[in-house]
Amino acid sequence: MNDIDPELPTRYHDITGDTSTTDMLRRYQELSQRQAMVEALAILQARGTYDATRHGPADQPLSVEEHLALLAFGEALARAVRHPVDVVRALRAGASWEQVAEARGQEEQEARQEYRQWAEGQRRLRQHYGDIGMTEAEYAEAIARADQNDHRP
Repeated sequence: MNDIDPELPTRYHDITGDTSTTDMLRRYQELSQRQAMVEALAILQARGTYDATRHGPADQPLSVEEHLALLAFGEALARAVRHPVDVVRALRAGASWEQVAEARGQEEQEARQEYRQWAEGQRRLRQHYGDIGMTEAEYAEAIARADQNDHRP
């Protein structure tokens, strides 16, 4: 049985800041587990070994909207747990950009560029709203951090 509400967010930006990571994960798991079950039962049916009494009723495959919701929740989860502030904390603790990049599975320049983009977004938040995001001084510090030379003696 599918207990996912009919008005699923089908874009990352449709998932509001009010949606907790726990709720995103629950909804992602509901969709992905249902899709996995549909695929598993289809294999049993193709083999001729499907038994509704033993395996339970077959669910309907995910709709286009549900597939898009699965993608949107996956992206929202990734962004929630891969927060750029963790990069700041690692650098302040003494990690190098090379180490940060390795930890994130990316090239150093890519890690630095993503950090710069995040800092720019934080700066725009401050400019637009006035009480959230980075001040000009914090932004300058962030850009200096992104450009820091990691070659230590």
